[in-house]
Amino acid sequence: MMSNTKKRLCPNCGCEVFKQDSVFIRTGRVQVMKEVLHSGFAADVYCCPSCGKLELYKPEQQNVSTPGTAQRTCPQCGNRHDFDYSRCPLCGFEY
Repeated sequence: MMSNTKKRLCPNCGCEVFKQDSVFIRTGRVQVMKEVLHSGFAADVYCCPSCGKLELYKPEQQNVSTPGTAQRTCPQCGNRHDFDYSRCPLCGFEY
């Protein structure tokens, strides 16, 4: 199944890079009342088949979340995402 993504080039060697996975990268944790919320960000991982360089890009898919993490809806675009994001990962709205 082909995704509707634009062609990306490796900044290291200029070859086309290909999406490998979508990940959530944890950067810390915050405790709110009795619940621990994990902070971090979602990213798509691309790899260059020629030189092996990995690159992270803003997720192409909406509703990227971490299982078991509190969710909220962005008032600007309607995207659901982890509560501990300081901005919407889709449109950039700041809370």
